[in-house]
Amino acid sequence: MVDIATALAGTAMKAASPPVSRLIGNVGKRRFDAIVAKYINIFTDYLKTVREKTSTIKNLVYKDQAVGILNQYVHIEFGSKDSTISDTDVSVSLRSPSRFLISGTAGAGKTMFMKWCALDIMNSMLNHQMIPLFLELRDIDRSVSESAFSEILFTHTSSNRSSASFGQFVAGLEAGMFIIMLDAVDEINPEYRDRIIKSVREFCRDFPLCPMIISSRHDPRLESMPEFSVLKTRPMK
Repeated sequence: MVDIATALAGTAMKAASPPVSRLIGNVGKRRFDAIVAKYINIFTDYLKTVREKTSTIKNLVYKDQAVGILNQYVHIEFGSKDSTISDTDVSVSLRSPSRFLISGTAGAGKTMFMKWCALDIMNSMLNHQMIPLFLELRDIDRSVSESAFSEILFTHTSSNRSSASFGQFVAGLEAGMFIIMLDAVDEINPEYRDRIIKSVREFCRDFPLCPMIISSRHDPRLESMPEFSVLKTRPMK
């Protein structure tokens, strides 16, 4: 597993990715080093948990025991308005300021893809030096539903929720240091789903350099959001 420390430590001695270069330019090298130390401290446990959650699955074939997702995953393609794009190309595109909505019916492979994509991005952190934040949206509860989405994201991914740590998190969002992955918009409690969606859209406007991918069952309201390119799941071959 490539961890944050390995991906970001000693960045000055190797080619820095565009987000790293932007963050160094925004805050200076000394503060950048302090921010990296903080990221290692507050996100390492979270990424370990995400890896555990996304590495194995149970399904109709393997009901009684979990199996490795990389051994079971079937690569899929998505259709946009004018073209077709592979899951691998989507993952690579997230290493720049791209925004995607994965839309499909139940059982079309959306969550499987999101888990595979999270693993693919974690395994390649040494190359792109960006931190994936994978959040299953059904975990958002009423208590945080009216907060800014940056605060919701920080609450669900950080092991140190001080105001200083949040400020350093925001600095990373502004530089595009994080890849935001939100699974299953349709599973947010309907009572506050619209508020969360509005907050996500405000987040996109506030942090234009921050890549994001979200998944949902077909929903015309979501698919009309101008911030996202809509990718519809295609039938598997």
